[in-house]
Amino acid sequence: MKTLFLTSIFLIICLGATPQFYSSGQAPTSVKWDQIKTENFQIIYPQEFYREANRAANLLEYMYAEISADYDVHPKKISVILYNQSVVSNGYVAWAPKRAEWVTTPPQESYSQDWLDQLTLHEYRHVVQLNNLVQGFTRLLNIVFGEAATGAVAGFLPLWFLEGDAVWSETVFSSSGRGRSADFDREFRAIELDKRKRYSYDQTYLGSYKHYTPDHYMLGYQMVSYANLKYGNNFWKQTINQVALKPYLIAPFYLGMRKTTKISKTKLYLHTFDSLKILWENNLDTSSSIINSNIYKGNTKFYTQYRYVQPAGEQYFALRSGINDITRFVVFNDSSEKVIYTPGFYNNSRVSVSGKYVAWEEVVPDMRWDQRSYSVIKILDIKTRKVKTLQTKTRWISPELSPGGDSLVCISIDQLNNFSLILFDIVSNTVIKEIPLNGISNVFSPVWISKNKIAFIELDREGKHIACYNLDENKKSILFNAGFNDIAYLAAGKNELFFSYDYEMARNIYRLDLSEQNIYRLTQSKHGADYPAYDPSGNQLCYSDYTLKGYRPVFLSLDSMTPKSINEIKKYTYPWISDIPDRKYLNTQETEIPQTDYIPNSYNRFLHAFNLHSWLPFYADPDALIGLDPEILPGFSLFSQNKISTLISQFSYYYKDHTHYIEPRFSIQGLYPVFEVSALFASKPSVYFWEENLYKPDDMQPYYTFTLETYLPLKLTRNKYYRYLQPKISYRYLNRYYYTPDIGIRRGYNYLEANIYVSNILKSSYRDIQPRFGQTLYLTFNHPVKYPEVFTHIIIAQYVQYLPGIFRHQGIRFVASYEEHEDLKVPILNNRITPPRGYEPDMLYYSNLRGVLEYTFPVLYPDLSLGPLAYIKRIHSTLYYDAATIRYPKEENNTYILTKDYFSSFGIILYSEIHFLRFFMPFEPAFRVSYLPQMQDFDIGFSITVNTSIF
Repeated sequence: MKTLFLTSIFLIICLGATPQFYSSGQAPTSVKWDQIKTENFQIIYPQEFYREANRAANLLEYMYAEISADYDVHPKKISVILYNQSVVSNGYVAWAPKRAEWVTTPPQESYSQDWLDQLTLHEYRHVVQLNNLVQGFTRLLNIVFGEAATGAVAGFLPLWFLEGDAVWSETVFSSSGRGRSADFDREFRAIELDKRKRYSYDQTYLGSYKHYTPDHYMLGYQMVSYANLKYGNNFWKQTINQVALKPYLIAPFYLGMRKTTKISKTKLYLHTFDSLKILWENNLDTSSSIINSNIYKGNTKFYTQYRYVQPAGEQYFALRSGINDITRFVVFNDSSEKVIYTPGFYNNSRVSVSGKYVAWEEVVPDMRWDQRSYSVIKILDIKTRKVKTLQTKTRWISPELSPGGDSLVCISIDQLNNFSLILFDIVSNTVIKEIPLNGISNVFSPVWISKNKIAFIELDREGKHIACYNLDENKKSILFNAGFNDIAYLAAGKNELFFSYDYEMARNIYRLDLSEQNIYRLTQSKHGADYPAYDPSGNQLCYSDYTLKGYRPVFLSLDSMTPKSINEIKKYTYPWISDIPDRKYLNTQETEIPQTDYIPNSYNRFLHAFNLHSWLPFYADPDALIGLDPEILPGFSLFSQNKISTLISQFSYYYKDHTHYIEPRFSIQGLYPVFEVSALFASKPSVYFWEENLYKPDDMQPYYTFTLETYLPLKLTRNKYYRYLQPKISYRYLNRYYYTPDIGIRRGYNYLEANIYVSNILKSSYRDIQPRFGQTLYLTFNHPVKYPEVFTHIIIAQYVQYLPGIFRHQGIRFVASYEEHEDLKVPILNNRITPPRGYEPDMLYYSNLRGVLEYTFPVLYPDLSLGPLAYIKRIHSTLYYDAATIRYPKEENNTYILTKDYFSSFGIILYSEIHFLRFFMPFEPAFRVSYLPQMQDFDIGFSITVNTSIF
C-alpha cells in the first residue's frame, strides 16, 4: 500500500508538471473539423486539409506494424490531431488524454525528409514506446488511475532515450533522418575532439549553465544507436519491460539496463562516446580546416554563435546568439563589435543583408489562439535603425534581398502546404509577382542569380534539388540533384551558387559553377561549415565554421584557393545505420506508399465534448502537490479533456471534517473568451462569524457555492518582448450562514470581481535568472452584490518592475503592492498580499501597503554530481528588503483594536537548482534567513518547489 501511495504522489506531480494533462492550446472557433477513421488511427483535421490528412492516414497505416515491430507490441487505436494554421512546426504525443498532435507546416531548417513522413516515423515511435509500458504493474496502475498512469510511469524513461529512439526511427526507416545529417553530431564531435575532458553524463543530459551541451535528441540518438549495434534491438524493449513491470522501484530504467546487460546509463554514455571518438578520428581530417582565410573570434569566453555573416558596407553583419545573451544583430570589424538591433521571435530560416537593409522573418502569435500564428518579413534600415513590417498576417519565410536592396524574394506557404515564391517591391510595399511551386514538399533559401533568375532548394520524393526559375520564360529547371544528402543555405556569387552539403562526415561549403554545371568543395571544415555568403568587394566567401565555442565567422579568399571537384571526394556513409544486423527495415523514401482514399466524416465537437481519460481513487489538489504541500483526502476525482482541448472537466468527491463534498469544474476554452464554471456541494451547512453560544436553526440548508468566470487571454507578443493582457470577470454565490449583531442571521452572499493582468517582459537568455527588464501590473476590484453594508469592497493592486543588475545575469526586482478592505462589521475572511517575509503569512488585516526590493545574483555553477542521487546545477541568491504599513485588528486585553503598524524585514535567500535521481525536472530548495527589526529577532524559513517551466 505504501508503494502504491508513493507512486500516486509521483503520478500527481507528473500530471501537474508534464504534458500528461497538457494542452497546447486551441485552433480558432471557426475551424470546421473532419475525421478519417482507419483500423488503427483516428485522424482529426480541418475540413479543407483532406489531401494531407488522407496522406497522413496512409503513411501511418502503412508504417504501423513496421515501427512497432522492434517492441513486439500492437498499439491500440490513437487519435492524431492535425493543426494547419500555425507556422511553428512541431509534433508531440501526450497520454492523458492519449493523442498525438501535429503542426503540419513544414520547417525551414529540415533535412531531406518530407515533414509528414518525419512526423509519422518520429511521433508514432513515441506512441509505440508508451504502449509498451502498458503491462504488468503499470497495467494495474492504469486500472487505478486511467491513462495518466502510463504518462506518469513514462517519467522514469530518460528524455534522451525517448527522443533518441524516435530519431533512430526516423533515420532507419528512411534514406534521410537526423541520424544521417552531418550537423546532427557536430557539437559532440567538437567536444570529443577539441575538449581536453569530456562532460559528465549528468552535465550532458541534465544541462549546464557553465558550458553549452547538446540537447537530448543528439545525446539520445547516439546512445540508442550504439546500444542497438552492441546489444541488439531487444535491449531497449527488455529495458522498458522492466520499467513497466516494476515502476515502484527507485530507478527502474537503470535496473532494467543492469538486468539486461549489466551496464548503467553512465557506462553506456562513456562507451558510446569512446566508440564515436575512434570513429571520428579515423574518418575525419583533424588537421587545420581553415586555409587562406581570416577568422573573427568574437566572444570566446562563452559559447557564442555568429551566423549569416555578410558584408554590410565597410563592416560585416552577423546574427549573434549564445548561452550568455539573447539573439542580436551585430556589425563588426577587426577591432570592434556593435549591437544594432535585437530581433523578436526569430524563426531561424534566413537573414539577408543588401545595401542599407537587413531582412528577416519573425513569428507573430495570434492574439487569442495558440494554434494559429503568422510569419512576417521585417526590414531594418541599418543607418536609421528604423524597422518596418512588410505585410501582416502572412506566412512568408526565408527572405532574400535583391542586389540593389529595393526588392526581395521570399517563400509563401498556405494552410494547405502549397508553396509559392513571392517577389516583393520594398519601395511601393506591393507584391510584384507570386509564382506557384507545385508537386513539392518544401522550399528553402531562394536567391537571386540575376534580375530574371531565382535559384532555390526544393524537396520532393527524390530528395533535395537546386532549382532555377526563369522569370522571363516562367519555367523551372533543375541545376543539381543532391538526393537524400542534405543541402542547405543557398547563396549566389558571380555565375555560381554556394551551399552547405552533407557529403562527408563534416558539412562543408560547396560551389556549383553555373557555366560548367560542376560541383566543387571550397572548405575543409573540421566540424562543419554553414551559412555561406558572397562578398564581391574582395571576391571572398563569408561563412560560419563550427568550433567548441560555437560558430565563428570565416572569410575565405576565392582567388587564392584551389577548389576540389566532388568527383575526387569519397562520399561518407553512416556505419551505425548501414551496419544494423538484425533485420531489413522498410524505407519510406524508397517505397511507393499505397494510397487509399478514405471517406471523411464530420467531427462534431459537441458530441465529443467529454473524454474521460484519468481518475484518482482519492482526492488531492495537484497544485498543492507540485508545491510539495499535499493534502490527501478520502474520495475520488474524474478527469476529462476532449481531443481538441476545447473543454476540460473535472468531477471530484471527498470527505473532510465529517462532511461530504462534491465538486464539478468545467473550463470552456474553445470560445474567444474562456468560460470557467465550478461548484461545490456539501452535506452540511456552513457558517461564518458565528458566536459560540448562538442558537443554530434546525432548518439550515446544506452549503453550496457556484462560480462563473470569464477571461480573455490575449498574447500581444511583439518584437523582443513577451506581452500579455488578461481581463477577467468573476461572479460567485456562497450559500453560507453568517451572523452580525446589527443584522442578525443571514444566509447567502455573492460578489462580482473584476481584475486585469498586464505584462511586458524582455525575452531572457539561457543563463538569466530573471528578466533583465520588464513590468507586470495586476489590478482587482471585488464588490459584494448582496449586503454591501456587511461585505464591502476589496481593492488590490500590484506593480512589479525588473531592472538589470550591475553585472550580467544579476537583476533588481521592485514590487509595490496594496490591498484594502473597507472597515467591516464582520472579521476579515482572507488576504491575498502577504506581510513582509518572516512574519505570520496568514495574518489578517484591513489594509496592507507593501514594498519589496530584491537583488538577485548567481553564486556558483557547480555542476556537481553526487552519484545518481543528485546533480546540483546552479546556486543563486537574493538579498531583499520588505516593508509594509498594515492596518489590522490587534488583540489587547481580550478585545480587538484596529491598529496601524509598520513591519519590515531584510535578509538573504539561498536557492539551488537540483536534479534528484536524475529526474529531468529540477527541484528548487530555498533557505531564507531574515531579520525583523520591529521584533528584534531572526526568522528562518525553508521551502522547496518543482521547476516545471521546461514544459
